[in-house]
Amino acid sequence: KHENDPSYSYIASAFLSCILTFGTTAGAFKLRSMKHSRFLPNQTLRNIVCDFAVVLNLIFWTVISKAGFSNVPTETLNVPDTFAPTFECCDASCTTSFPNDCPGQDEAWGRRPWLVDLGDTGGKPWVPIFAAVPAILAFILIFLDNGITWHLIQEPSNKLVHGRAFNYDTIIIGIMIAINSLIGLPWLVASTVPSIIHVQAMSDKDDKGKIVKVQETRLTHIFIHLLVLATVF
Repeated sequence: KHENDPSYSYIASAFLSCILTFGTTAGAFKLRSMKHSRFLPNQTLRNIVCDFAVVLNLIFWTVISKAGFSNVPTETLNVPDTFAPTFECCDASCTTSFPNDCPGQDEAWGRRPWLVDLGDTGGKPWVPIFAAVPAILAFILIFLDNGITWHLIQEPSNKLVHGRAFNYDTIIIGIMIAINSLIGLPWLVASTVPSIIHVQAMSDKDDKGKIVKVQETRLTHIFIHLLVLATVF
């Protein structure tokens, strides 16, 4: 999209992207290590900085990128101005993507419909049959990911007291995968690392770093996903 811009430099964009990537990663590790350091007045502030290390670094480096290097473009998510699918069609068949598949066209015909046409195989009726093999592998991967995450969270050392809901979680994930597939959204799976970080953030530990108790609540999950939803708008 910058090929017609004479001021665009792919070297500058690549270099800035590397700085943002490594800076965010290194900064996140550095802030997480502050939990056991002597910085800041008390342990509560150190815990807050540790829990929000990734978020704070994302905000910091985003400000650096936009304020200090606003003339150097970097790759960002393609977010439309309205709440709509991002795939833009060249024509009414919506089998080609604008502008990659129709460079001579001034504007897109429109956006793809919300519901995916499951019967559209592009003239290749054998596709659903061959797709069954990777679908089975995807099922195994999702089932194992959910199970591993559940067992790590339910580790006795975490001292969780609320009832377990492995089957309930699996059913919810299965239903959401079906819904997301129908409207062309990414699948919902058990996210191992954020789940573990959430337990650690909600836990109280002793001087040796062992969990004493965990504040088990659904409010944090609700607020997290409400904030994710807010980013869409």
